[in-house]
Amino acid sequence: MMGKKIARVLSGVVFFVYWGWASVSALGSFRRGDPFTWEHFATLLIPEIILALIFFYLLWPGKDSPNVSTKFLSVFSILILAVLWIVGPLQSYFTLNLDNRGISFSAFLYSFEVMLFGGLFTYVVLRYLRRVRIFLKDYSSNIEAITRERAEKFSEFLSGFPLKVARIGFLFVFGGFLISAPQLIFWGWTTTEVAVKSIFIGLAIAPVMALLMYILARRFLSGVFEILYSFGDVSHPKLVLSIEGKILMLGSCVMLMAISLLFPLIWNFVEENISLQMFLLGCGITLLELLSIFYVSVKAFAYDITNSLDVLKKGLEILQTGEKRYRINMRTGDELEEVIGEFNKIPGTIDKR
Repeated sequence: MMGKKIARVLSGVVFFVYWGWASVSALGSFRRGDPFTWEHFATLLIPEIILALIFFYLLWPGKDSPNVSTKFLSVFSILILAVLWIVGPLQSYFTLNLDNRGISFSAFLYSFEVMLFGGLFTYVVLRYLRRVRIFLKDYSSNIEAITRERAEKFSEFLSGFPLKVARIGFLFVFGGFLISAPQLIFWGWTTTEVAVKSIFIGLAIAPVMALLMYILARRFLSGVFEILYSFGDVSHPKLVLSIEGKILMLGSCVMLMAISLLFPLIWNFVEENISLQMFLLGCGITLLELLSIFYVSVKAFAYDITNSLDVLKKGLEILQTGEKRYRINMRTGDELEEVIGEFNKIPGTIDKR
């Protein structure tokens, strides 16, 4: 255990030292006007990604750990790496017509602003999760401090948390690209056209991050609802986002990503800024990204539905054994939560008869 903590600290120090050096190196190349290609961009970014993956792998507390905050931080950081530090630069390569100075400044922006806005977003989310940590701490060591009223309010908070995290994620990611676009013009010596294309990349990445944040929050907090049964919080279903709404959110996010990625790519090809071979390669990579996001999202939404149905099935089986005190406490935020609420009324109806 101590060895893992030491490795975690060392990997974190190495990662942040390298991140600082890479940012300064890219900014120095920009100021000096050194030759800086997309290969140099990758040379700086790839070690940064590898070091970060090692650090957050060591940070992972384990699947069965109740530490929701650390779990979220670990997986969220990997998502940032995958979506922002891989998809972003990859799409920039195909859609942004940058010279050496533009590429070096873009490398600096990606390295610096991903850490800045990612750090701010993580801070905001961890502030929200502080309420979860306090509740779980009281549950394990001071359960008398948790009244039924507090449990019900906490459950209401958890119901809306995934959607709130998704909205915040969208605003932070898209806001970061909006802020970086004028910097590309004023400091990176690029054109307004390049800045607009960069905003389109942000408009593609932001809904994907929002979708992944929603899925991530739903998955990590699902187990917390189980302990709320102890406080009788079983009779207040709340419709946060319907099943139809979830399907529309999935479809609109993927559609927005497709339009935002393909539009600047087609724009480049029509203006003959890229060759046919480069255009087809960009379309192929974009299609692969879209299919990957769509597959992961569909699997996650399908798991939510099937898991809820399995819990209902288990509840019915328990009721059939004569156990009338059994209740289900699951916050899905959709129509299935209403069905679960009706299920919880069955034992009381049976007793009245």
